[in-house]
Amino acid sequence: MPRTSSTYVSIQYLRAIAALGVVIVHASPIGQTILIGNAGVDIFFVISGFLMWTITDIRPQSPFNFILHRLVRIAPLYWFVTSLLLVGAMVMPSAFPNLKFDLSYAFGSYLFVPMRPPGSSETDPIWPVLVQGWTLNYEVLFYALFALCLPLRPRERLLALGVGLIGAVINGLSYAGSNPILMSWSDPLMLEFFAGVLIAIAVRHGVGVGVGVSRATGWLLVSASLVLLVGFELSDIATARVIVWGLPAALLVWGAVVLERTGPVIDWGWLRLIGDSSYSLYLTHGLALSVLGKLMHRSWLFFCVGIVASVIAGLVFYYLAERPLTKLAQRLVTRKRGGDGAGTVRAALETKTG
Repeated sequence: MPRTSSTYVSIQYLRAIAALGVVIVHASPIGQTILIGNAGVDIFFVISGFLMWTITDIRPQSPFNFILHRLVRIAPLYWFVTSLLLVGAMVMPSAFPNLKFDLSYAFGSYLFVPMRPPGSSETDPIWPVLVQGWTLNYEVLFYALFALCLPLRPRERLLALGVGLIGAVINGLSYAGSNPILMSWSDPLMLEFFAGVLIAIAVRHGVGVGVGVSRATGWLLVSASLVLLVGFELSDIATARVIVWGLPAALLVWGAVVLERTGPVIDWGWLRLIGDSSYSLYLTHGLALSVLGKLMHRSWLFFCVGIVASVIAGLVFYYLAERPLTKLAQRLVTRKRGGDGAGTVRAALETKTG
């Protein structure tokens, strides 16, 4: 039977785990980075693909409404934290030694345009003012392509998405330039969004949710994911990120959703709360760790304190910034459109995707 809600408790748990994984990487003691936490970003990408297909399958949207609702969800807090960094860099430049103010770079960050920081070389990382925002650049690129495909029927939409994403990645293999936008579009990481879409379709049509073996299938997928994650962490295998972290991430999301569709899910309120605030946690943990780093040596004690401090900062921003700003943006959109689509905006916000 088709699911009538796009809200999954298991997805909220995975969002919490993904955000905590990224925090763990950045809070790791010097010289002892816990790389497995990098998979958190890949989990977010797979979840995004899964939820975008699920949301639009349940509540069809026009391309414009889709993009508008996604911006209502992700832009307010991101712009707010980006503005804090820019103001801080102008008022107290010594506190932000690695942030050089540049007007075009600032605008690029606000508009989710992949750019390199001022003064960077062609081989330097592509990231915005708020470094963690590099993943949002990928998200918005995916949203743009997804929106273009929305007018198509589901089967044609899937084909167009696949051709667009896979084709871009294949073309990227022969691209020798350094344009940040072209490099981002053709990055194999974009395939993780498509993996999420395929999982949504598989679950929608009962693949992995059959009678009798369904629960076992879910546990098998989750177990395979954990084995791969630990195996890659302990090995010296050097291969593409989409394999090392993306494949286990896809298996984990698929397994978690299958388990929820085929049986009860334990209600862990604390983990659900972290999942609710995971977007704030992801965007602000760097600020919390930076402040803590000026007070403590990056030891294992810093690691433990840093995780707690990051979670607290995430909750503070969630309640005092993310929720109020999102509700304000929702009201502005509803008022601008004369109430048209208000229910769809609300539904999009209820999925709590980041």
